[in-house]
Amino acid sequence: FDYESFGKEHPTTKEITKRYRQLSREWHPDKSKHKDAKNRFVKIARAYEVLTSIVQRKEYDELRYNQQAYFDKYGASVLWSYAPKTDTAFVVLIIFVVANVFSWFAQKHRWQLIADRLIKAAVEDW
Repeated sequence: FDYESFGKEHPTTKEITKRYRQLSREWHPDKSKHKDAKNRFVKIARAYEVLTSIVQRKEYDELRYNQQAYFDKYGASVLWSYAPKTDTAFVVLIIFVVANVFSWFAQKHRWQLIADRLIKAAVEDW
């Protein structure tokens, strides 16, 4: 549900039910070809459940803009959780490859210096 689409006044249960039925028809997994239809349908059903229950809706309205009350009720783990957006194994692999490439170039440079010294010594006959 888009709670703001109802405007400044809180929607009535009838308006919520009408919008729920419209969205559930649109996002029902059997009718929608969208790959995320099942997840969206479950979210719509949960939103309908919260908004039509007087107790849950009151709590929703209260906690919606009062972050301190939300924090007090649910704690910090709900507000802040780290979730990497990339695969960790991929990042480790990239770091490993970059480190190996750097190591290879460093060793190549070191052996090139040794080879240059040997050539210079052979030419100048130390």
